Amino acid sequence: RLEKIPSRIVNGFIMQEWNPQGNYFVVRAKDAHSWVEADMGGLWVQFDPSPIVQGSEFKEFSFREEARQRLEYWNFLWTAYVLGYDMESQKAIAKNVELKSARLSAMFEPFAERWRNHIWGTKAKPTKRNNRKIEHNNFDPKSRVSPIKWVFFGLALSLISGGIYRRLLRRNRDRLGAPTGPGVASYFKMLRVFERKGWFKKSCETPQEFLDRLERHAADFAHYKQPARILSSIYCRARYGDEKLTSETVQTAETAIFRIRNINRNLTKNA
Repeated sequence: RLEKIPSRIVNGFIMQEWNPQGNYFVVRAKDAHSWVEADMGGLWVQFDPSPIVQGSEFKEFSFREEARQRLEYWNFLWTAYVLGYDMESQKAIAKNVELKSARLSAMFEPFAERWRNHIWGTKAKPTKRNNRKIEHNNFDPKSRVSPIKWVFFGLALSLISGGIYRRLLRRNRDRLGAPTGPGVASYFKMLRVFERKGWFKKSCETPQEFLDRLERHAADFAHYKQPARILSSIYCRARYGDEKLTSETVQTAETAIFRIRNINRNLTKNA
């Protein structure tokens, strides 16, 4: 604008993660972004001086990644057709059910009948009487498998699977949603140590501002100050300076997070 060029700041989202299970882009809160546009001869041209979180758009295929995409797609369906169930969704579902119900019913009826017989124990059993083979129902209520047990089994399996999935996401949060690389992961390990102490980094804070706030208001931060400053410096150089960290720098970061964990363990024992 000082050079008399019309310009503006634009707030929006970067679409960079494709979900092939549902054929749509996944847009998260972390994808919020701001950039600059300038009027160049009647056309608004984008200029983006700010860094973008990289890594989510180029993921190698793995069964865990495919399972994550399927879970996200199911969550999308739940949000679209259950939580946001409007008139258009009702019309679409009704039309789809009308077209496919007959075919699905014919397909699953034999399968459902076999499972009903298996669960309720109502399958006819042959017996012999007076040298003649007679078919009758030999159903014993005590031998029946209660459907409630199947329900509880399904709920338990879902809880266990969900716990494992959340643990995997927590352990791999750096790789799935944050910039990765040797030495960078140590910074996020430090953040997790601080979160357990109740020190949470605000999304609007830079790494330096976060440490400055802890130094002013957290009494115990003096013990963590030196290694925390080292990790923050390495992270900023790799994240914002696009610096390729050497093996010595990576070793320095690992030593710093090791010191932070030892300090935290000693302070916890003495508390």
